Formats: sequence, C-alpha cells, structure tokens
Amino acid sequence: MFYSNSKKLFALVPFIFLAITFSGCGVYRNFTTYFNTYYNAKTIFDQVEEDIQKKKVDVFAFRDDLQNNQQLGGQSAYQNRQTTPQSGYRSEQTYGGNQFGSGNQYGSNQYGNQQSGLSGGSLYSGNANQDLTKVIEKCSKILQYEKESSYFPDALFMTGKALYYQQEYSKAQRKFTELAGFGETDYSNENKLWLAKTNLQLRNFDEGLKQLEEVKTKALEDDEEKLFTDASITKISFLIFREELPKAVIECNEYIKVSDNDEMKGLVSYQLGKIYQSLSDEQNALDTYASVLNYGPTLEVELRSKLEHARLLKDLEKVNESEEELSRMRDQGKFKNNLDEINIDLAQIYYETSRSEEAINLLKDVDTTYKMLPTSGIASMKLGEVYEYAIRNYDSSYKYYQKVVSSLAPLKYRNSANERARNFERYFKLKNEMQELNQMLAYVRDPRIFERDSIDYAVAFKEYDEEKKKLEEANKPANQQVGMQDPQEAQRLQQLQQQMQQKQIELQKEYDRKKRLGINEPIPLRMLIALGKAKKPERPQGDEKSINKTIATNLFNMGSLFFSEMDFADSAFVYFSRILTEKKDSAIIPQTLFSLATYYETENDTVKADSLYKEIFDNYPKDKLYQVAGEKLGLLKKEEKKNTAKTEDPAEPSYVKAEELYYQKNYTEAIDSFKAIHKNFPKSAFAAKSVYYAGMIYEEQKNYDSAAVAYAVLSKDFATDPVARLAMPKYDEYKNEKEKIKKAEEEKKKAEELKKKEAEDKLKAEQAKAEEKNAAAQVPVVKDSSVVIDSNNVVKEDKTRKKQSYLDRLKADSDTTKRVIEQPVVNDDAPIKVIPKTVLPKTNKDSLNQIKKPVQAPADKQAPVDTSKKVIKD
Repeated sequence: MFYSNSKKLFALVPFIFLAITFSGCGVYRNFTTYFNTYYNAKTIFDQVEEDIQKKKVDVFAFRDDLQNNQQLGGQSAYQNRQTTPQSGYRSEQTYGGNQFGSGNQYGSNQYGNQQSGLSGGSLYSGNANQDLTKVIEKCSKILQYEKESSYFPDALFMTGKALYYQQEYSKAQRKFTELAGFGETDYSNENKLWLAKTNLQLRNFDEGLKQLEEVKTKALEDDEEKLFTDASITKISFLIFREELPKAVIECNEYIKVSDNDEMKGLVSYQLGKIYQSLSDEQNALDTYASVLNYGPTLEVELRSKLEHARLLKDLEKVNESEEELSRMRDQGKFKNNLDEINIDLAQIYYETSRSEEAINLLKDVDTTYKMLPTSGIASMKLGEVYEYAIRNYDSSYKYYQKVVSSLAPLKYRNSANERARNFERYFKLKNEMQELNQMLAYVRDPRIFERDSIDYAVAFKEYDEEKKKLEEANKPANQQVGMQDPQEAQRLQQLQQQMQQKQIELQKEYDRKKRLGINEPIPLRMLIALGKAKKPERPQGDEKSINKTIATNLFNMGSLFFSEMDFADSAFVYFSRILTEKKDSAIIPQTLFSLATYYETENDTVKADSLYKEIFDNYPKDKLYQVAGEKLGLLKKEEKKNTAKTEDPAEPSYVKAEELYYQKNYTEAIDSFKAIHKNFPKSAFAAKSVYYAGMIYEEQKNYDSAAVAYAVLSKDFATDPVARLAMPKYDEYKNEKEKIKKAEEEKKKAEELKKKEAEDKLKAEQAKAEEKNAAAQVPVVKDSSVVIDSNNVVKEDKTRKKQSYLDRLKADSDTTKRVIEQPVVNDDAPIKVIPKTVLPKTNKDSLNQIKKPVQAPADKQAPVDTSKKVIKD
C-alpha cells in the first residue's frame, strides 16, 4: 500500500513543480516568506506573549505599569507560590487583595484621571523586549513585499501587538489602523479589539469604548466567547482605572448574565465583590463573594472569595461566623497549600477576641514553617503587634519588627515594621538615658552610693573575669605550653567562643524569662555584665539642678513618643504627669500642660483641657503657647494669616496645551512647552510630570541622551515625587549601560597600553641580546700564548679600543704585540734583522684576520728560538 502511494506521490512531483513555476512569483514568494521569515517570527512572538501573560499579576490591571500597585483582583499580599492556570489568560495566576481589611485600593493610582497616554518604552526588559524587537524586524521584511502577499495581514497584526507590548502605542495604532483599511480579514474583529485598547491608552476614550462595544456585539453574533471575554475584561479594567465604579458594576453584571464561561464568571464575580467593598456596600459584597461558588471558579478564585467573605464577616462584627468559616477552610484538604494564610486570619480573630496566647502560638507556627514565603514576614508583623499592644513586651515586639524588615513580606509591611522598630530604638535609648540620669542624681545626692556601686561592680567583674578564664583553661590542651603555637589553636578558640556565646544566650533567656514572668528576684550583677547590660559606675559631672532639667526633658520626649508615634495615650499621660509632680520648676512646664490638654481633648474631656489652657494663659504670658491657649479658650482672636494658596494650579493650562501638542505630533513644540512648565512653575504639581513626559518624548524619538538628562533632573529635583519612581529604573539602566561602555573603553585602553609595553620590552630585550652577541664577537680568540703576553692586558686593551676610532685602532694594531712577526728559518749565528716600524708592509683587508691566526712552526723542523721578546725589549 505504501509503495503504491509513494509511486503516485512521485508521479505528481513534476506537475507540482510546473504549477509553482508557471503560477508566478507570488506563490513562490508566499512559500519562501512563510518558511524563512513568518514562521520564525510567529514562533518567537507566541512564546513571548505566553511569557508576558504568565508574568501578568493582575487580569484587571488596565496599565501594565500599575501592576505593582495592588488593584482589584491583583495578587494577594500573601502569594508567592505557583498556582493553577486561570481561564487561558495565564498559566500562573493569583488573586486577592490586602490583608486585615480592604480599604479603597483605587487610591493607589498615583495619577488618577490625569494619567497620560504617552509611550513609556517597554516594561518587559531583557530577553522579552529583545525578542519583541526581533519579531518587529522580521515582520518588517515581510511587509516590504506587495500587500497581496497572504502573510502581509498576519505580519501587520503581529507587528501592532508587539509594539503595543512595548508601549509604543502611537506606532501600534498606525499598524492596527492600516490593517483595518484592508477590509474584512481573518483579524477584523480581533484587530478592532486591539485598536480599541490602543485608543484607550492614548486617551481616545470615546473612540476606544465605542470600538469595544462593537467588538462585543460582533463576538456575540459570531459566538466568539474568548473575544467577548477579552473585550469585557478590557472595559471593566478601564472603568476601574478611571474610578467609574458604578459603571464597572453594571459591566460585571452584564458579563455574568451573558457569558457562558463559568470559570471567568466566577472570576468576574469575585472582582465584583471587591468593587462593592470599595463602594462600602458590604452586604452586596458579602453576597457576591458567596455567589462565586455558584459558577465554576478555579481553586485559587474559590480560596480568595472565601477568605474575603470571612474577613468581611469579621469586619461586620460577625466574628463567630468568620471563625467558623476559617476553621472549616483549615480542615478542608483542598486548601492545605494555603494554611499559612488561613492561620494568619484565624490568629487575627484570636488577637481581637483577647486570646493572645492562642494567636501567638498560631503565628509562631506560620513564622517558622513558611520561612521562604511572604506569610512568614506577615506573621512576624502580627507577632510584633500582639507583643506591643496586648502584652506590652517591647523587647519581643522589637525583635519581631526587625525580623519583618529582612523578610519576604510585601513592601508596606516592611516599611511599617521598620518605622515601628525605629520608634522602639528611640524608646530604648530614652529609657537607658533615664536610668543613667537617675543613677547620676543618686550619686550627686549621696556620694557613698557611688563608692558602694563601684566596689560592687569591681567584685562582680572580677568574678566574671575569673569564670571566663576558668572556661578558657578548661578548653586549653594539657600539653600546650606558653608561647607555643598549636596548629589547632584557631579551632579551639572558635569552639571556646561558641561556648561563651551559648552561655550568654542561656543567660539572656533566663533574664527574659524572669522579666516576662514578673519575677522580682534581683538579677546577679555578674550576669548583667556578661550580657552587656551593666556599665562601670562613673562619677557625675554636673550638679543636681542641671541633672533635673535633663530628666524633665527626657520625660517630655518619652511622653511625646508614646502619644504621637506609638499611639499609647495612657503611657504618655503618665510621663507628662510625672513632670508636673516631680519637676515643677522645669522650663518645659508650659509644653507639658499643653500636651496634657491635648490628651484630654482626645478623651473628650473638654473641662480638664480648658483648665490646663487657662493655666498656660494666666501664668505664662511670654511663652509661645500663650496665643494658642488664648485662642483655644476664645479669649484671643485667631491671628489671620495670608492665604496665598490658590484653588487652581497656574501651570495646568500650559500642561494641557503641551499634551495637545504631543497628540498633534508636534513633538518639538511639546518638548519646549513641557520644559517651560518646569522652568516657570518649579513648585507646581505638573512640574515633575512635565519633565517626565519630555523625557518620554525624547525616548520615543530614540534620543536617549536627552531623555537621560530629563530623568536625571527628576531624580535630583523631584526625588520624592511618585513620577520619579517611574523614571528611575530607566535612568539607572542608562547609567549602568554608560558605565559598562566606559569600563569597556578603559579596559581596551589598558589592554592596548599593556600590548605596547610588551612590544617595547621585547624590542629592548632583542636589542640587549644583539649587543651581547656583538660584544662576544669582538673578543679575540687566542690559541697561542706567544702572540699575546698577558690575557688581562688583552681585556684592558679591548676596553680602550672601543673608545678609539676605527683608523686609530687599525694603526695601533700594527704596532702592538698582536701584530704578526715574520719568523724566517735562519741559522742561529746569523745576525738578527729587525724590521723597523716604518718598513713594515701594509696590511691588506684581511690583516685583522691574520692577526688572529696563530703562528705555527713547520712540522719537520725544530722551532727556532723566539726572538720576539728581544725585539719588543729593544
């Protein structure tokens, strides 16, 4: 069978080839475009879009740059774990709102209705943004062909979506509009949806909403459930963003009524409950949360709706019902992965119903069991609150607040814990100062107390030191001698340090236990020294009056801390009252009276408050609080202050005009207008926005250096403005990139300098080697001692010859002991014939070589007597 089919297939190949050949370039172009460009672009884009949807925190977030501002339906403060896919929108989805009450979460929108549609660059950094750019580049190659290409609409639509994800809304709008001009295509309705999204981002609200309604109507006619859902979610998100919550309620109810997607109906119902809660319609919110289970919600949405339902019951003072519902959730196995959240809510109920020990046990279990989740930090935060407000154990409370700061808890918890920890640090500091001041006052009044405490401290410190030395001796090896180094000494010292730390921990636990149980048993001074809680007594430097003045100031600061920062009015009252009873002569009395009057006002006791104001008015006419007290009593008219505030910001008209210039694409004039606002109205609320939007336009025009300058102005002049937080990541990335380039250039320069130096060193080495070789070549090789009298003289002469010219050396060579002396064979009786210097024959070109040649006697005759010495002597 296979063989016969193969024969048919091969028989058709020539016809297929001819068909492609004669059908023209269009078919071939489509064929090659698909396999060479479109397929790759589509593959990359699908993967990027899937990743974007996975990372999307909130389905109902209208703007992606507000994902971190917990809007409705956003990620719970607890969540940092993998969850099940949700409705095809993303494969990792979490929902929920804030813990311990709802509040109006819409206030987190920093710009409100004035949020501009200016393009802000891609939010998806790294590989996602690079891949989107690749998709745009590949699609642009397809768009270069004729519009008749079958892949032209596909590439155009894909380019528009990629630009939208990069927040290049103006460019994306042009692509979607161009595709809409093609008439009816496979993308007509979906393209209109994306065009509507883009118009809404560009603040073309009426046009965008109109297009959304057209998409919804068409989707219902064509039975396109997903397209209808996308359009509905987009509209709900936009209405929430614009804080048009009643309209959002209508849209949610309409979707629930029309849609056939039970899973999404459950999600929208949950979202509707959040909207009702923000509208302070608790009963409708309660009913809506309960109705979520009537549909087919995912496990995550079911969990969120039940938690919100239980929390709302507690807020409505139905505490027992709330506790029962949370207990049932805890016992159900399907929520076992979320026991940390459920237990925190239960602990909150225990705390509010005065069951502090149960709350502490439950919170400690969460804190230790889920250390790698945000819930551990939230549990630590709640533990700090229980210890602070219910038990008044400030040491334990401070410990847990510090733990929150370094945990994975959401930022708002970490910021709150950090602030409270600083309050406790200030409290501990004031408390220690008070103890030292009281001790100094006692020493001034009775010096014998100072002497007694000094002796006690010396004795206790001696005991502590001796115990420490005994511990060291016990851990010291028996065979170790003084002055010798043991290779295991470091390890021994480390073990000793660990033992001492362990003992200190045990002492601290014992100290905390006695303090917690209220045991009045005195703690040994030796233990306090070991824990670092006792100092050596010091003799006071001031007199009693100056110390009392400082004590009064300390008491006032302590009372102000409790009243203003820590919200403990009763403790503040105690400290303020002590000043009036113990430090009556202090200059801080008027301020203390005023603070106590304020305390009574918070307690709605106007009689006592007015009596204190009257005391200030009668007794302290020169104090700065005299005028305020008189105004409180109605005895003095309130000083009129010039009100320079205006109802309208003078920069607003210029700002609106600058925005219009941008929408008209007059970018140069828009930038100039935004700059003028910053220059002329530096204190305006629009100044920071103007600088930010000027940088945005520069960035859109790819003028990154100018954009960086604008962002630098934001970080310098408007560091605390919310707009600056949007620009800082881009500015930091720009600076990092510049730093990388600068570092690369410096490294390149260093490499070039190193290479140059190595070449110079190599050249010098070669030159030195050549000189050594030349010097070795100039040293004569002497094989006959009769030619040269002394080798040392040769060396000396060779050194002097270097200083002479070549002709002088040549002339000198003819008159030295190195010249060749002719030795003819004659009889001994014949007279010696000495050749005078002037008669010596001229040396030829090889005379130097001849000099170096040794003189040898004939082998068959006896060598004659060497008469050269005589000649030299004469």
